[in-house]
Amino acid sequence: MFTSRKNSKFGRQRYSIPIEVKNGPTYIIDFLANLTIPELNMSNDNLDFDKVCINTRKTVKLRIENIKEVPCEWWFHVPQPTASGAAPTNPDKKKDVEFFQVFPLSGTLLPG
Repeated sequence: MFTSRKNSKFGRQRYSIPIEVKNGPTYIIDFLANLTIPELNMSNDNLDFDKVCINTRKTVKLRIENIKEVPCEWWFHVPQPTASGAAPTNPDKKKDVEFFQVFPLSGTLLPG
């Protein structure tokens, strides 16, 4: 098992471990690892719905892409009120979230 540390260098890492066989030769086993952080790219930084008439529906698509070599988990997050129970600073924000639907709410993107 390989456990990285905060100050580990990213990229390909190689570790050679000697394996000694009792009454036999010593073998050198090379372990290779690619240290990376998952990263997603989005097709747009902002979603602009432009004008939407009352009682109508508008769909805007957003493409997310995994640009790293490891699977990346993602999910849609709605900010909750603070732990102190205080109301959100802008009460209209909570109302705004109720008008939006996100599908899917979460997923795992494979590399590439």
